[in-house]
Amino acid sequence: MTVTHVFTRIALWFSAVMFFYGTFAGICGAGVVITAGTRGGVPLQDRIDILKDDTGRLTIAQVASPDFQDRFAANAQGRNTFGYSTAAFWIKIHLAKDPRNPESWYIQLKYPHLDSIDFFGPGKDGPLTRIAAGDTLPFRLRPVSHRTFLFPVSPGDEGTTYYLRLASQGAITFPLLLIDKTSFHLKDRRRQLVAGLYFGALLIMVAYNLLFLIFVRERLYFYYACFVLMVTLHQLIWFGFGFEFLWPEWPGLNNSLDIFAGSGLFFFLGLFAMDFLRTRRHIPKLHLVLKVSTFLTGMSSILVFVLDRQLILGPFNNLNICQMVLLLTAGIFCFFKRVRQGYVFLLAWTMPIFGGLSLALHKADMLPEAIAWEYSVQVG
Repeated sequence: MTVTHVFTRIALWFSAVMFFYGTFAGICGAGVVITAGTRGGVPLQDRIDILKDDTGRLTIAQVASPDFQDRFAANAQGRNTFGYSTAAFWIKIHLAKDPRNPESWYIQLKYPHLDSIDFFGPGKDGPLTRIAAGDTLPFRLRPVSHRTFLFPVSPGDEGTTYYLRLASQGAITFPLLLIDKTSFHLKDRRRQLVAGLYFGALLIMVAYNLLFLIFVRERLYFYYACFVLMVTLHQLIWFGFGFEFLWPEWPGLNNSLDIFAGSGLFFFLGLFAMDFLRTRRHIPKLHLVLKVSTFLTGMSSILVFVLDRQLILGPFNNLNICQMVLLLTAGIFCFFKRVRQGYVFLLAWTMPIFGGLSLALHKADMLPEAIAWEYSVQVG
């Protein structure tokens, strides 16, 4: 079997997976949201209307007026990302409450990396009131102290309409959930327990490899320990724990560290792969390309602190995608050259690389919505 045939099979397999998840996401649920006895959470993705504001200048008075209602489009396919965009997006959510159900509710926006979120709901005196949120504001200003964005809602018996305005320099991703407060806090405690075990395991891996480095003096352990440390930092930021517990008053640092950790982990993974696979000896031409790509990812993790974030987010995401493809290609070539390390590398790293690749492509709006992408890095 030739290398071309292998690449063709991988591409067909990956396309089939993308099609399955896209189809599944498109057929799940439709209709009006009713909070009648719905405990445990109701996904809102395919029950919202969306208006794209290319100028970013529309106001809530304009958007909520009768003249603008026909400009909203139903999100029937359950889309939850628009990739990287300079436009603002308005989301309209209509909720109705069963009077027999006195539960208090949250609208939860589960993606913790949106720069600007404005939530509008009816105030005590009738007019719509604004709640400002986003990861460019200090954590203490959030309406509910939580790593994701929570907005308390109390819909009327005859129905209440709420609006969200989203804008961000990064990917505009907006997974929405309507959940009662009791169920939310019960689930959140379980998630924190699992997260604690996960991050504890990662830190043990770092300590384990540093201990081997001291006794064995093999630089592979240093590269791998640094890689796992960067993964730990990236996951802390990705799920919002870093901003919530470690640097809640420095939103700018949180946004910079996100790119720093993302690029840094691929920098150390590149160093690890070149050393482990002996790419200089076995695939010298690809070694040069991988060497340049690894150098650029390392530089990008530093440049994030001196360049404007809006200018670098897209290119850095594309650079990380290229790095993942090169790493997987290096493993495949070593495999077909019957290099023993190639077998081990593909066995150990195919899932993590595909996990990171699928997440990056989804953020760029190049893959359909699927729950697998949110946890793809952890699974890998």
